[in-house]
Amino acid sequence: HVGANNGTFIGTTAYANGEVNHAFDFNGASYVKVPETNYLDFTNTMTVEAWINLRTYAGINSREVVSKFGSSGPFNCWTLAIDPPTKKAYFILNSFDRTKNVQLFSTTTIPTNEWTHLAGVSDGTTMKIYVNGVLSNSTNWTYGINVATSPITIGCTMQFTPTSYFNG
Repeated sequence: HVGANNGTFIGTTAYANGEVNHAFDFNGASYVKVPETNYLDFTNTMTVEAWINLRTYAGINSREVVSKFGSSGPFNCWTLAIDPPTKKAYFILNSFDRTKNVQLFSTTTIPTNEWTHLAGVSDGTTMKIYVNGVLSNSTNWTYGINVATSPITIGCTMQFTPTSYFNG
């Protein structure tokens, strides 16, 4: 549930004990899709955060945690994910005018089978990624945030079709 927008679980619906109450339990082939609405269009500032418990780095592509990405540049806004080769979290922003994007990696390795809190923040001047409440990396960002009609997905990203599934 995001505001008044209910997400729809796609694939096998599963829940587990979470760090705080209950959590989605993604099997690497399921996700939650939250429909587009104007109040989920961030233009300059935003925070996206999640408690994650990654089971495995295995699989093709990144392990997407939460994303507002579409099929191509005009539809890409932001994403928070794990990069399997580096075992680092990353936060991507695409600029309001779609001419710039940054992939900001954490300096902290993300463990498997352990609850970890991730947060991606844009305050209008700086882009930041936090791991377990500690600032892990930052860079200047004064380009706003792309607005698009892409849905928010939890547990994957949408690039023509769902991909980069989270397992945990």
